[in-house]
Amino acid sequence: MKKGLWKRRAFAFLVAAALVIPQGVYAAVPEENEAPENVITEETPEEVPGRVHDEGCTLPSDHERDCVVAPAEKAEETQPEKVHVEGCTLPSNHEGDCEVEEKTEEMAMLKAPQDARDGEKQHDIENGNVELDNSCGENCPGHIITGSSTGDANKIIVNGGTHTITLENVTINPDGFLSNAYSAMDITDNAEVTLILEGNNTLNGHLNHPGIWVDAGTSLTIEGTGSLYAAALGGTAGNGAAGIGSGSGTNTNFGDITINSGTVEAYGTVGGAGIGGGYETGNGTATGDITINGGYVKAVGGSIWGDSSAGAGIGAGENANYGGTITITGGVVYAESGKDDMPSIGGGGHITGDVSHGTFSTGSNGNAVIVAPNGIGANQNAAEWDGIFASRGSNENTVRVENGTVVLNDNDANIQVWGDPVLDYDLTIEDGTTLKIHKDDRGVNNDVSLTMEKGSTLTNNGTIVLGSSKDETSYLILEDGVKDTDGNGTLKCTKPSAVKLPLTDELVTMTNDDLTYNGKEQTPTVTVNLDLWKYKQDFSTPEDYSETYNPAESKDAGEYEITLKSTGTGNLLDGSVTKGYKIKKADFNVGMPSKWSVQVGETQLLSKLPTPNISIDSNIQDDMSGLKAGTLEWFTDEDRRIPVTDEYLKDKLAGEKITIYGKYSHNDGNFISPKTGSLEITMTKYKVPNVSIYEGDKRVTQLVKTYGDLSVNLNAKIDLGNGDEPPKSEVTWISNNPDVVFVDENGTVTFNSQGKAVIIATVAEYDTHDPDTSYAQVQGRVEIVVKPKAITVDETNLKLNGKSAEADGTFTWPYDGITNISVVDVTLDGVISGDDVTVNSSAVLDNANEGKRTATITYTLTGIKADNYKLVNNLSTKEVIITDNPANMVVLSYDANGGNGSMNSQRVHKGDQVTVSANTFTRDHYIFDGWNTQPNGNGTSYKAGDTFVIDQNVVLYAQWKSDGSSGGDGGSSSSGGGSYTSNTYWVRYHNDDDSERDGKFIPGETVTVKGNVFTAPVGKVLAGWSLEEDGKVDYKVGDTFRMPGSSVDLYAVWKDAETESHSAYISGYPDGTVGPDKTITRAEAATMFYNLLADKTGDAKTFTDVPANQWYAKAVMTLAGKGVISGYPDGTFKPDASITRAEFVTMAMNFANAEKGTACSFPDVPQNMWYYGAIAGATQNGWISGYPDGTFGPDRYITRAEVTSVINRMENRAADMSFMMDHLDELRTFSDLSFGHWAYGSMMEAANGHDYTRADQNSYESWVDIH
Repeated sequence: MKKGLWKRRAFAFLVAAALVIPQGVYAAVPEENEAPENVITEETPEEVPGRVHDEGCTLPSDHERDCVVAPAEKAEETQPEKVHVEGCTLPSNHEGDCEVEEKTEEMAMLKAPQDARDGEKQHDIENGNVELDNSCGENCPGHIITGSSTGDANKIIVNGGTHTITLENVTINPDGFLSNAYSAMDITDNAEVTLILEGNNTLNGHLNHPGIWVDAGTSLTIEGTGSLYAAALGGTAGNGAAGIGSGSGTNTNFGDITINSGTVEAYGTVGGAGIGGGYETGNGTATGDITINGGYVKAVGGSIWGDSSAGAGIGAGENANYGGTITITGGVVYAESGKDDMPSIGGGGHITGDVSHGTFSTGSNGNAVIVAPNGIGANQNAAEWDGIFASRGSNENTVRVENGTVVLNDNDANIQVWGDPVLDYDLTIEDGTTLKIHKDDRGVNNDVSLTMEKGSTLTNNGTIVLGSSKDETSYLILEDGVKDTDGNGTLKCTKPSAVKLPLTDELVTMTNDDLTYNGKEQTPTVTVNLDLWKYKQDFSTPEDYSETYNPAESKDAGEYEITLKSTGTGNLLDGSVTKGYKIKKADFNVGMPSKWSVQVGETQLLSKLPTPNISIDSNIQDDMSGLKAGTLEWFTDEDRRIPVTDEYLKDKLAGEKITIYGKYSHNDGNFISPKTGSLEITMTKYKVPNVSIYEGDKRVTQLVKTYGDLSVNLNAKIDLGNGDEPPKSEVTWISNNPDVVFVDENGTVTFNSQGKAVIIATVAEYDTHDPDTSYAQVQGRVEIVVKPKAITVDETNLKLNGKSAEADGTFTWPYDGITNISVVDVTLDGVISGDDVTVNSSAVLDNANEGKRTATITYTLTGIKADNYKLVNNLSTKEVIITDNPANMVVLSYDANGGNGSMNSQRVHKGDQVTVSANTFTRDHYIFDGWNTQPNGNGTSYKAGDTFVIDQNVVLYAQWKSDGSSGGDGGSSSSGGGSYTSNTYWVRYHNDDDSERDGKFIPGETVTVKGNVFTAPVGKVLAGWSLEEDGKVDYKVGDTFRMPGSSVDLYAVWKDAETESHSAYISGYPDGTVGPDKTITRAEAATMFYNLLADKTGDAKTFTDVPANQWYAKAVMTLAGKGVISGYPDGTFKPDASITRAEFVTMAMNFANAEKGTACSFPDVPQNMWYYGAIAGATQNGWISGYPDGTFGPDRYITRAEVTSVINRMENRAADMSFMMDHLDELRTFSDLSFGHWAYGSMMEAANGHDYTRADQNSYESWVDIH
């Protein structure tokens, strides 16, 4: 019971109980100041005598003192049987029964049963009819009806008045054999009824009467959270009724019907509409408006026996035009007419003549999902419709509602957005289902939009097609952005159609934000793009958003912000995003020797200390001449607190070593500062010269060279006060980074690689015993920067997609639909001989269709020496001409199918959308009845103007029905879209008491014998089909025969199945998990293949990191001995390393001893890579595929689930899901592997050994046992 309902009923019970409680026990609060009897009130001496002999006193009547009253329970026993009740018109001391005045209806409601609602009347339909009228005026009470009535059932009759009726699990179901004809509920005499649904309710009419008869001039509104099933049962020809609406007759007008919520199913019978009018005797027009604002509504019209005509799902019954208005603004509505060739919504069926369908509207801002398999008759205002419409190919299962979410689930239906609906509910598109948001098939709406309101989630596991051509602009609008989207489906968009959504952080990507101060204005690269359901959409500035930087100039090191704000005029809705970024301080080098000499007695020390070489990146615009950029300080202590003075070393003796500590502080806050270091000073008795490094005659402190430059010779000079001169002592040379720059003993420098190095020249002490000519040991240094060498790609012999350039430089090939194209025969100019450097290339076409296109080529360098080079032309564009390609063209053609004339075929590309042409064929005595992909109408039906995507040649066969003239040869109705063919016959398949029909065939038509369509007996497989019961095999599966002039019966012939076995090859982890989404290690992969080995003998190969006592050792060593796996050049196997997709595919191909492939189209699988042949072979064998973006991802790690999927395909293994569901308690299961996981079946197959049978190698496994 609902909480609110419980409260109302409890209140009614308490009120009723209070009114019947005897006085003297408990009493209600007295009105005003009147004290009720036997209730103690505040004492009033002047009014109360000193002694009162109370009723029940046990003392004599003339007693003194207060009364002694017996206990209450004894006093109760002395009460008379008659109690003076409230409302009695007799004196309080009367004898006999009370006479109570007549109470109003409202007062009576206070004394209603305890489970009645406050102010509402309770009725049980089992106790009799519920009859209401207009006697209550405008203040009629509500009514609650419960119970069940069948057989000679009771009914609900509303003759006038305004009433609210709640149905709580009511069933009114007349017996089909009774002769009485009536409805479960009649609404007449201008009554206005609101029907509130709670629980499950059934209201059935009997013998040509509606479940609910809504008479003309009345109104019915249905709402609530429950359900209603209303049907007209027991109809007879020419007298059918609607499920909700009117019965049959010469006037089938009905009252206004409104559905606001709840679940409503209505079924007409024998020509009656589901909701609306009944069968019209003669030809007339049914009026009455039908409005659906919410809930789930299913309305099915009844058909005339023989399918000659029928009632609409919603609208008029057979023979009646519809003259009202049908408005569907919200909810989910399924409407099905009683016959396939008449509209689902509108007028009733007519054997001859035109039909009027009234007016159809979706109101203002409609957002309903309307499923009308045969369309809507009244389409004159179609340009004003808003909603989601499912027409051709749809059925009652196309849409369902689950916990408030509308779910679209139909692989065949044409589900399309019309107008501009705004959805305030969650919408899910299931796998295999397509929702079209583009120009409708009739060309009524050129631009459409679907808006998901804030708080509503769009889940796409199927396909959304947004826009159909460059001539329309349709939109998918996500008011809450990507956070209210879900699913792993596909979104296909044809520009300029687009997705509109708010500017949120999820859309913004900031790159090139690793910024370092360079003295110039610099900002990161900010892009705004949508990556949703395999669709990418870029947003641009200033069309979609603006950029504002804070501070406005971003030159100095520091923290900055960029704010993106939607312009509101593009594809971004309102919103702004602020991103922070930093410009880091720049680094610089302080070149300083680590050792120095100072002459004994030095009193000008600071001027004799070495001067540092300051160097920064040459790209930084900064004045670094001398020490202008900073200050060098020296300290005596490591904490750098006590400054060095000029006389700090004057008293030191020769040979003493003293360390001082330097600090260089940059004056510019844009640099990392300070820099610190130490200097070891050796006291010497000789002078300390200055040292300079020269390249030839040029003094240098820094050399900038390019990789590949010739060697240079450096020499050191000293200055003893007379200018630079060559030293007279030995000079030694050393490089701090010989891999970049090598220097020999003579100062010859070789540039080995790009990078930086410091060359130190040490001049040895020169001792002549003459202070004027001797000097101390001293060092000099030079910084060397080696830059990458610039090289180019030589495109002289370039081939794109296997084609060389034409004389005019363009490339030409036929259309193949591929945008990622191959690039070959390019070389590198400028690479030093012997260097390991190669160029990788990839190219993408801007459009794969015919015409003049642009190919963008990207070049990258690989190889051991690749870092030493820089490509000048790493991007290149080429003009490509795509021509027509017959191999990629398909044809839509038309077959007269017994008619006369000719029609033009349509030649288009695979994957194009085609529009079905109007018929121009003729056939004597027949009427054209649409197109079908099969001559007998058993295929897919189309009508002129329908569109579909074509990927193979399609023939559409004209469908004909007899016009009733003597020239027609009759025929029977086929099951394909209401078409009629002449003399068609069944192929019937039988197995014991079961049978199945395979459609109808024209005599002479080729029939292909089907495979097994029944459940095979245990241990049996289908051997074929016999023309006789218990006969031999006449036809095997796939055989063909010509259809004779009669139906054919085929009987199943079974044979014993051969039982085979599959062993488990995975077991999971000790904690009960199997880790489906974990990457798999090399040891785990080896163990899986080892478990699959039939022969586990042979030589074993060892590895240094695979101890013999490890759980995987035997598997690894055995497979290595068989050549299935290999290790690394250093003798290791790396068992705990995750395995890549390329490595696993190679292992699988080796295990299967399969031939390597020769062709592979993945752009990230170059032909020169070691794994090329394995990946090509595995994909050609169908074991593995790439990703939706066209790549393979060879270096991505592979998961355990992906591995079992590949192995099962390779080993032709497949799970028997039906068997597993019946034997779950016998299976090995895992806590982290749910039934909904994409690889559930694959991993359960791998983890559970089983015996199985199969009819042949191409059939699925049928499991028979688990082991």
